[in-house]
Amino acid sequence: MREILLPLMAAAPEPCPTAPADNWGLTGPQATVIAALIAVVAAGIAFAGVVKTTGSARRETRRKERIDVLESGLRAVQDLARAMIRFGETEPQHRAEYVRILNAGPMDEYLTAIAMATARLLLYGFTDIANRTAPFVLRLRNLWEQARPNPTTTMVDTEQIEADVKPVLEAFVSAFGGLK
Repeated sequence: MREILLPLMAAAPEPCPTAPADNWGLTGPQATVIAALIAVVAAGIAFAGVVKTTGSARRETRRKERIDVLESGLRAVQDLARAMIRFGETEPQHRAEYVRILNAGPMDEYLTAIAMATARLLLYGFTDIANRTAPFVLRLRNLWEQARPNPTTTMVDTEQIEADVKPVLEAFVSAFGGLK
């Protein structure tokens, strides 16, 4: 077996071909500077891509936040309006029970939600909606304060509530339509 391997081991391997000597007439330092410039340009392109992607993500996050603000505001307005319309549609002899139920927590939740929603609307620049919402909410709050001690005698014009809420809802719809 040794006889077979010795001739193979004795033969020298063929040398690797050398690279061509053409370096486009550049010296080592010149080639290094050019390579560095290429790296800087590539890094600049990568940075621009990251900035663009980050900006797009930030805009989309901001849009989602604005949608959330509008949804919570709309929900708060609708909940308060529904509660007062339902109060007005309830037979006078059953209103005391309805007031008791609302006093147990839901009305405070509606009023707190509307206050928070109005503040968020202002914070996010939806001043038109906040300006339309505030007088409507004030009328319903005053109506509620009148109804609590005298639920059977308080008159509630449900058609007026529905008419008053309409421009508020239209402002929300317009704001939703304006989001891009």
